Amino acid sequence: MNSTEQAPTSSYRAIVVGAGIAGLAAAFRLKQAGYQVTVYEAGQRIGGRMSTERRDGHVMDLAATATSTKYREMIALAHAAGIGDKIVGSSDMVGIPLRGEVQRIRSGTLTDLLTTKLLPISAKLMAAPLLIDARRVAKKSKWYDLGAAGDVDVETAAEWVARRGHPEIDAAVFNALMRGAYLASSTTMSVLDLHFLINGFFGVDLFTFAGGLGTLPEALAAHVDTRLGAKVTQVLAAGSGVRVSVIEGDAAERTESADVCVIAVPAPLMTEIYPQLPAEHRAIAANADYVPLMTVKLLTDGRPEEKAMFLALPERESRELGALFLEHVKYADRSPEGKGQVGCFWDGRWNANEWETDDDVIVDKSIGAAEEYLPGLENMVEGSQVIRWRHGVLNSRPGSYRDLHMLAVAEDSADRVFLAGDYFGGPSVNAALCSGEKAAQRIVSKHRSGS
Repeated sequence: MNSTEQAPTSSYRAIVVGAGIAGLAAAFRLKQAGYQVTVYEAGQRIGGRMSTERRDGHVMDLAATATSTKYREMIALAHAAGIGDKIVGSSDMVGIPLRGEVQRIRSGTLTDLLTTKLLPISAKLMAAPLLIDARRVAKKSKWYDLGAAGDVDVETAAEWVARRGHPEIDAAVFNALMRGAYLASSTTMSVLDLHFLINGFFGVDLFTFAGGLGTLPEALAAHVDTRLGAKVTQVLAAGSGVRVSVIEGDAAERTESADVCVIAVPAPLMTEIYPQLPAEHRAIAANADYVPLMTVKLLTDGRPEEKAMFLALPERESRELGALFLEHVKYADRSPEGKGQVGCFWDGRWNANEWETDDDVIVDKSIGAAEEYLPGLENMVEGSQVIRWRHGVLNSRPGSYRDLHMLAVAEDSADRVFLAGDYFGGPSVNAALCSGEKAAQRIVSKHRSGS
């Protein structure tokens, strides 16, 4: 959808539930098309897992941190929102420990896989066919419907690599990258998530936004009526429109009417507020599992010597700590000169076990674990923050996306209530964004056709 497309009349009203990137993408595109749009967000942040907080000169991306130039839809949306000049190149250096030494590869340079010490020669010879096969699968799938390639969704990532390539490729590389990206194991996640990772981040450059990844959702929200601290309790199709119950701040619950509603929250929350979801679709959405996410930010006086932007830790290296992001390496504006910022990401199982643990204890454990890979870090830390996301990262299993494809197909015939979120296209902010844009396209097409 582009800015020249207009709905038949601006009298149409849309309500969007959720101010994450999926909801805001839908809201922005509907606003462009002439709709009156209100976005309700239960929390106090714009952007959801694509949000950014600024503190003491640091720019802290609170969940999502790496974005690929394959995210063409995100780049196009940024230009449409008037912030194309905020798109800047990012470091693409990834470090993976091997026998006490960090091996570094660049995501934008496939030849690094040929020269790295991470893989024996036998594994390197098998890597090229795997990449080619992943490219083939990518032609079937869509950002807003990863399950369109559901015929492949029959095994775990580790099983696919072992069957098609060399087990060491998973143990040394893919396992590390999937834990860093998804906080879960290649031995349990669907192979489709690995295909996404290969196609989205191998052989391509990375980018970010000056001022943080939250720059994009903040720009989108500026174009629409976005209300924080407004919890939607129920969405019902009624008559020719929808009725949305909302509690805003300390006010009593009220019910509003609109022509359409986009529900753009994690699948478990969607099922709670949308009782009219058909039973077969409810069962599918209920099986969309999320691992909890705790982002631990360590602000430092000084910078560790590590030059990689991202340290990905395979399970054979660490079964608990999944990844370390050196944000000051990612882009220059993330920390003041001479200061540093390290993001610690733990395995989703660890997050679940430690969910009720006090922040101070989480920080201490994070510093201790990170010190092994960033010597001297513990003497540099001068500030910290722990951010918790109960529905953090979509945690697939073989067959998950094949089932979700049924829900995605059903959305093509949605009438008044439309769904959006990363559970359609995998744990990616671009997938969430595309699902939001797709919902907006369906709404506009519906009204144009007069249905």
